[in-house]
Amino acid sequence: MEKIKIRKIQHLTIAFVAACFIFCSIGTANAETFCVQTSSALQSALSTAASNGATDEIQIVQGTYTGNFTHETQEEYKLTVKGGYTSGCTSRVVNASNTVLDGNSAGTVLMGDNGERADFECEGVTFQNGSAERGGGLRIVSEAGNVTLSNNRFTGNRAIEFGGGINVTSNATITLTNNTISNNDSDYYSGGASIGSATGTGTLVLTANTIKGNTAGGAVGGLMTWCNSVSVTNNLFHNNSAPWYHGALLIDGSASTRVINNTITGNTSEGRGAGLTIQMGQDSDRADVYNNIIYNNTGYWEANDLAIFNDQDENGVASPVSLLNNDFDQSSTGTFIAIPFTIDPSNLNHQDPLFV
Repeated sequence: MEKIKIRKIQHLTIAFVAACFIFCSIGTANAETFCVQTSSALQSALSTAASNGATDEIQIVQGTYTGNFTHETQEEYKLTVKGGYTSGCTSRVVNASNTVLDGNSAGTVLMGDNGERADFECEGVTFQNGSAERGGGLRIVSEAGNVTLSNNRFTGNRAIEFGGGINVTSNATITLTNNTISNNDSDYYSGGASIGSATGTGTLVLTANTIKGNTAGGAVGGLMTWCNSVSVTNNLFHNNSAPWYHGALLIDGSASTRVINNTITGNTSEGRGAGLTIQMGQDSDRADVYNNIIYNNTGYWEANDLAIFNDQDENGVASPVSLLNNDFDQSSTGTFIAIPFTIDPSNLNHQDPLFV
């Protein structure tokens, strides 16, 4: 009987080792890295990554790549695109200026249709000279995939409708860190970027970005977002313009808004909200606005610096707003609040921040 038990244990051990070998092999193979240094190789890598059943990383050698690149997938595997590599992808310098994707004014520079759940990440790339209906520089459409953009530059792109530089739609988390979005334009809305959620459930985290010199032919020169949760921290909005409303930043319909430590200055519009505009649609929506410099924004009506629409459903109940330690023009020329509240004395009233 003991011999029989030993044999059974031996058989189980062999089966376990064989199964482990098979699954470990699959796990190891389930990732692919591409090193590309031509435009055709870049598009080929994007096409392969769309259907190879793997988590992919595309490493781009420093240089300029002309084309209108696409990645359309129904898979749920993450795609990462990184610029700044030396020949052979043996080393890397993260600087968007050394890796340029140029759309040649013929379409979106990079279009990603990420299906239901595929995550997308891009770092260290310049997107320039794109021209499209939406998202001239970069357009990402995803049902529930996370989108992460860091250390990129979006410049000289245009759109007919939304998002001259960037147009991202996802119901998951969209994170922008240390990007420069400059000198893009849109014929209609959001010259710099439009970022939102199709179902109103997404999250936007915007940290340490520079958004400047963007224009819209209609409204929102800089950035427009309609995510459920919005965090805007340590960003610069400068010299963005729109003839209708909202020169720099429009946050529309967010249940939770946090605007902290930003500088919003020198933006223009002919209507309300040349600087910061927050539109709150539900009584339970909340906005926390702390430690911002909102200064010297120019409009031609009122609310040059700050516009807070805290009763968008017009039921007479104000959504809660916490406004502390900011610097903005508190006169009617500088500020509009739909249902007014007492402005906390911790806020400075149009004090010159002495920019250097």
